[in-house]
Amino acid sequence: MRLHSGVMRALRVDAPEISAGFHARVMQRIEKQSPPSFWNLLLDPIFGQRLVYATGALFLLMGAFLLATAPERNELAATPVQVIAEPVAIPAGFAEDMQRDREHFLVTMASYSD
Repeated sequence: MRLHSGVMRALRVDAPEISAGFHARVMQRIEKQSPPSFWNLLLDPIFGQRLVYATGALFLLMGAFLLATAPERNELAATPVQVIAEPVAIPAGFAEDMQRDREHFLVTMASYSD
């Protein structure tokens, strides 16, 4: 152990003195060389302004498309009086045999597959 300890002391090199602003200069160099992050791009005022304009234009285009492709309101709009006054077609044999209707409904629901 003493032999190894003596060899290690002989191989030891004293570290050179580091100047006062060395660490600060190294950090500045690292920051300059690193690529900007995605989040820094969003904080850029010019990019943010362009993003707002593009979003507004997209909103207007989508609104125009929805208005252009919407069906006529008169076809879909019905007043409550029109809905109540419309006759409802009742299938033939409805509610004549309640037990048969229940069984038929159960079989229909049990055999349903998507």
